[in-house]
Amino acid sequence: MNRIAPFLIIGTALLLSCSKSSTTPDYTPDCSGPAKSFSTDVLPVLQSACVGCHSNFSSYAQVVADKAGIRSNIASGNMPRGSTLTSAQKNKVVCWIDSGTPNN
Repeated sequence: MNRIAPFLIIGTALLLSCSKSSTTPDYTPDCSGPAKSFSTDVLPVLQSACVGCHSNFSSYAQVVADKAGIRSNIASGNMPRGSTLTSAQKNKVVCWIDSGTPNN
């Protein structure tokens, strides 16, 4: 048993060091200004940054079905992987979701 303990300690330390820690500051959307439109504001952001990996984000119904996940991943900075959205792009998507996801 004494021989196993060091391996357990080292293994636990390695697992903890591999967990992703957020270095992105908390994101607070700025929803001032005109209401966001799905077709004019949101869809172009999703097409340019998301549809390459998430082909299911190409229609209103598909986006609304996963709106909580989309909002969470964009606001946290977890998506899109390998790049980042500008604050203006984040605001378009997050504010549209927060306003009730109108189909406009």
